[in-house]
This record gives sequence, C-alpha cells and structure tokens, in this order.
Amino acid sequence: DYLFQGVDYIPAPKKGTIFQVTPSFHGTFIKDAPYYYKIELDIRRYHPVGARGVLAYRAKGSYLDVLPGGAKDKLTRLHLFDLGGSTSLRGWSGGGDFWKAGGVIKGLVNLELRMPLFWILGAELFF
Repeated sequence: DYLFQGVDYIPAPKKGTIFQVTPSFHGTFIKDAPYYYKIELDIRRYHPVGARGVLAYRAKGSYLDVLPGGAKDKLTRLHLFDLGGSTSLRGWSGGGDFWKAGGVIKGLVNLELRMPLFWILGAELFF
C-alpha cells in the first residue's frame, strides 16, 4: 500500500493532493479457488475557490485479474467490483437499481464544489 498525503488539513482539505495505490492478492490453497489480484488507484485534488470554497475532484480506478492456477469461473459477485452505495458513487442507492453482475474493471470520476455554511456545517454540489 502506498499513500501520499500532500494536503493542508487531512480532515477537511482546501488544497493539495492525495494519491493512493493499493495492490492485494487473494486466494486460498483450496483446489479451483479464485486466486486473483487487485490493484486500486485513488487520486484526489483540492483547489481553493474564492475566500472559503473548495473545488474537489477525484478519479478512482481498479483492476482485477486471475493469477495462473486460479479459476476465473469461480469468481463470484463478492469478488468483483461494483458502483453504488455509500463508499463509491454517492447518490446512487446501489442494490436493486444497478446491474448485479459486477466487473473486473472499475472507473469513477467525480467533481464537488464544497462551501462552508456555519460552524461545522457545509454544503456540497456534486457533478
């Protein structure tokens, strides 16, 4: 795992970059198990807008492939990538609203305009 945090304030960044690479290997010693690897990239940039606003954008990409000796047909939905829910694509409920198959490649890009309102509350516009 590699993580670069070049932002001014980690809990609520106003400028800078966060870059993360996460490789992982999965599998067991059980015959015909889905031995596979994943690599995930996450790049986030933050730019000040005006006196208090922040333009935040992120790009995420992931790839999964079966290792030699692994059985690709043994990959289940739990092994594959999907979008939706609270951790990837905000505003998309996931579950019944999206194709259930999953995939071996995931790509996600989003843009946010963040503005403080008062005290610790803020507003965000998603694009």
